[in-house]
Amino acid sequence: MEDADGSIWVGTPSGLERLRGHVVHMVPELLDRGMTRAAPHPDGGVVAVRVQRLDDTASLLRIDGAKASELPDPLRTHVLDQAPDGTLVFGGQHGIERHGPAGVERIALPPAVAAAGDSIRARRLTAGNDEIWLWTGRMGAWHYRAGAWTQPPVKEDQPQLAAFDAAGRN
Repeated sequence: MEDADGSIWVGTPSGLERLRGHVVHMVPELLDRGMTRAAPHPDGGVVAVRVQRLDDTASLLRIDGAKASELPDPLRTHVLDQAPDGTLVFGGQHGIERHGPAGVERIALPPAVAAAGDSIRARRLTAGNDEIWLWTGRMGAWHYRAGAWTQPPVKEDQPQLAAFDAAGRN
């Protein structure tokens, strides 16, 4: 993703790297820690989710320059995405939050996922302007739109992906 300063942030197996001009800036705290996803925050900063390789624990971080600092994480965030309208969406064990110009909107997980508790993890999240796709370990894909969750039928031979254009249409 690209931040407000024009830096490109890339999550790699070696950690989170910042490309600025022709120089690569490493974030040492994230070196060899597993999966890292970064996104610009509406306040102009950069946030990242780091999921540990061995035990699947996660941390929510703020990146300033090339330094990472942990943030409070009541959701136990594992995934994040930025919607086409710039809204930042976090997904974790305790729900989903949309951070946008109007503030923070809290969305409960699908009831079946919430009832499973800590045994189910959010694995991927794709955000549109007015909808969210959430993929979980063992419980598949879920779609949130107009205040309600649905679980679309899955065909084993079809890919499980969703994408949105600049207008937020999937």
